[in-house]
Amino acid sequence: MFAAIAIALLAGSGVAVVFAIARRDHRAALAKRAGLLDPAAARFDEARVRIAADGFPILIARLADRRPIRIELIPDTLVTRRLPQ
Repeated sequence: MFAAIAIALLAGSGVAVVFAIARRDHRAALAKRAGLLDPAAARFDEARVRIAADGFPILIARLADRRPIRIELIPDTLVTRRLPQ
């Protein structure tokens, strides 16, 4: 009986640690992704960076002649597949 409780506690602790590491890594990836257009935003006046629903940034700014621009990053989801033999 004691061994079963110990195994359950050990398994639960392992799951909690893996979940915490995955959450930390996911937040770090989102923060890195959100900052992709920050160097470009520094080059424009009145630049705003928004985060889209997919987590990628959108840069909205104006050129020197006051024309508006919008820069969006589009993730590439192309996956190579192996052809049947």
